[in-house]
Amino acid sequence: MHTTSIIIIGSADRRQQIKRLLRQRRDLHISGEIGEAQALHLVERLAADIVLLDCATYDINALTVLPWLKSLPIKSRVIALGANGTPTERRLLSELGAAAYATLETPETIFDVLPAASAEATQATGMMAARA
Repeated sequence: MHTTSIIIIGSADRRQQIKRLLRQRRDLHISGEIGEAQALHLVERLAADIVLLDCATYDINALTVLPWLKSLPIKSRVIALGANGTPTERRLLSELGAAAYATLETPETIFDVLPAASAEATQATGMMAARA
């Protein structure tokens, strides 16, 4: 089974919420988690497949973090977690470098933008995600 590695960047309480959600799928591995202040070092060191960037939390500045993530030689796919899903918010985050967008108001949208679960992981969790 292929495992997709993920780094979560956001506030401590939001990271806990995201981790609980992601643990539903066995094909996802949380490589690390961190607040914005320490994110630069962690992302460079761990080189995950996906970076989940919680743009809706008070201590993340997507205007600076997204362009920085996209400038790294390590090309992780950045998924932005937004606050409300407005077209303006989605467009801005996309222009800043987010490959996909989801919102925690409807947590299942995270699975819609992650790689599809393998058959083995689907059997273990009973859920299937849509392809990104």
